[in-house]
Amino acid sequence: MEKYSGNIFVSSGKLWEGIEFAVENISRLKPIAETHNGHRIAVNLGNPHYGDIKSWGHWRKQLYEKGAIGLVPYGEVNECRARVDIVCATITLQLEFLEKTFGGTTILLLQTRGVNDSVIYHLALALREELINEHFIGRFYAESLAHILVLHIARTYPEDKNRIFYPKGKLTAGQLKRAVDYCYEMRETGFSLSDLAKEVNLSIFHFARLFKQTIGYSPWQFLQNLKIEEAKKLIRSRRNSLTEIAYQLGFADQAHFCKAFRKVTGISPGKF
Repeated sequence: MEKYSGNIFVSSGKLWEGIEFAVENISRLKPIAETHNGHRIAVNLGNPHYGDIKSWGHWRKQLYEKGAIGLVPYGEVNECRARVDIVCATITLQLEFLEKTFGGTTILLLQTRGVNDSVIYHLALALREELINEHFIGRFYAESLAHILVLHIARTYPEDKNRIFYPKGKLTAGQLKRAVDYCYEMRETGFSLSDLAKEVNLSIFHFARLFKQTIGYSPWQFLQNLKIEEAKKLIRSRRNSLTEIAYQLGFADQAHFCKAFRKVTGISPGKF
């Protein structure tokens, strides 16, 4: 994580593969004219406001409610200005990550302005909260959030709705066994969603969808449940403190571990 004293409050920098996230303060009337190294999404985190968008050589007024987004596909010029000082989250999705997610398929998106999107808004809030509190988000979790985001924008803002094939069915017994065995073997050392997909020779998109259709949990939920079951065994043994258990299972700290434990079990580790 990177922190700044200037216009960028907090940034993921190069922490996550394929996705860059930042919270920025943009000054009123300061014109922006730029292209980005991926698909860029800006999310209004503050009060409703009007901005100006330049399109075909002319400026037009655009309302941004709280939670509204602006989506600028890769290669297109983002030319805009705010009429008041604003705070927004920016998410840049690298092209390589999208193609990797969809198994080599190129996803073309439509430029979108001022649309209220609660899914993207809440994903941005979750990322901001984790970064501000300096919780370490592992590659697996970050890729899982990015995967949700990619699927959402591909479904919601595609240039061609027929371009994405949504796989049906389930993983084979052999694929499921390899995936589960890999999770058990690597649960303490850490791995990414793409690592897990490679283990069964599928794209991230196909693997995540088939995995959930097979066992009813997303890969991230399954891994969290696996860690919590391991935590229960360690708590029962009374050989380790909660801080030691949190560190052993790859959580940022005891508070992060306790939050995850309560979310899965409904009670705190201390009451377990």
